[in-house]
Amino acid sequence: MKKNFFKISSALVVVSLLSSCGSTNNPVSAVSSNISSKNEVKKDYKVLKTINVGKVPHGMWQVAGFVYNSNIGEGTVSVIDTKTDTVVKTITFENGTAGYAKSFNDDKNILITDTKKGELIVIDPTQDHKIIQTISVGLGIDKIKISEDDKTVYLSITGESKIISLTFESDRSKAPTKKEIKVGAMTKGSEHRSLSLNNEWILTPNTSDNDVSLVNLNTGVEKRLKDGNKPSVVSLGAVKGKVNSAIIGNSASNTITIFDVNSDNKKTISDVGLSPTEAVTVDDLNRTFITMSGSNEVAVIDYEKQTLVSKIKVGSRPVHIYSVSEDDGKFSVKSGDHDESKHQHTEPVLWVGNDAGDSVSIIDSESLEVKATVNVGKGHHKMAFTKEKAYISNITDNTITVIQK
Repeated sequence: MKKNFFKISSALVVVSLLSSCGSTNNPVSAVSSNISSKNEVKKDYKVLKTINVGKVPHGMWQVAGFVYNSNIGEGTVSVIDTKTDTVVKTITFENGTAGYAKSFNDDKNILITDTKKGELIVIDPTQDHKIIQTISVGLGIDKIKISEDDKTVYLSITGESKIISLTFESDRSKAPTKKEIKVGAMTKGSEHRSLSLNNEWILTPNTSDNDVSLVNLNTGVEKRLKDGNKPSVVSLGAVKGKVNSAIIGNSASNTITIFDVNSDNKKTISDVGLSPTEAVTVDDLNRTFITMSGSNEVAVIDYEKQTLVSKIKVGSRPVHIYSVSEDDGKFSVKSGDHDESKHQHTEPVLWVGNDAGDSVSIIDSESLEVKATVNVGKGHHKMAFTKEKAYISNITDNTITVIQK
């Protein structure tokens, strides 16, 4: 009886996630696109293996040769050795729910949220994946961003009008300095709160206030930006290393607004597709890429010119998107949501998870060509990358797909 109940509970978790992560009230629409997707799987990318993990795999990240995958249907984390692609340890969050994961830039520690308890967990891979610290943060803990100097962690909070900052010492087993950054309010019951960090700026939406908070971390000054209906997706864009744009996806009005961070200037673009869901920015190209889960596209915005460059057709219900370098044939993904590709020989590619299409689309960020569409497992795809391989979580069938270039 208990076993059957757990199966039903896991199914309900999947249904809840599929309806809340990148949810849309709009029907899928055949909006015209400038670039068409390709259905074939290119030889450049091949599926190596499918790994069985725990119930409802979701948040994941790679650190020190291991992929940490949160199984939100059972409160565990599957630790995968990337040399053998096998699960070598299962970490249990007692009475908790493991959420998103992010590693520090030095590749020494990984952070995993406990969304049920409102805690941030710090793990050391070199100590047999030991939890070295647990930090109380607040209910509704969601996105994780890490500063370029690798010292400060920023966390979005859905249940309170604040962002949490944690500044760590070199010894991350010691308690960090905790501060609160005042921002606006989220709609009651919100499960996710977008967060963007670029240099001295941080940006987050306030769905209850129908605006966004732009905060200068050097001065502590908060500026409210308002346009469109239900701002939910945010990203910051820089030109020549200096942040100049706040890019906002408005999920109810199906528009994208570009704000000048140094003035009151703004421009709102329509005909971008339906239901903006997640964004990444490639600073070197002055482009922001936003998944439009309601129209099966990725909208491409030139934030310096404040124009829509293209709408790229991808698979069914694109949600998560990653900016990934393939420099010298090796994968590399930054900890942030923006990519300063001036440090690379080649422009990054975008990996897009097609939630309802059981595939990932791989897009060239410069030519905007869909390089490949690779079939994976079912449902809501989060990703992690080593230099040689990509790991895709399949939330509906409790597996991880391993892809090699």
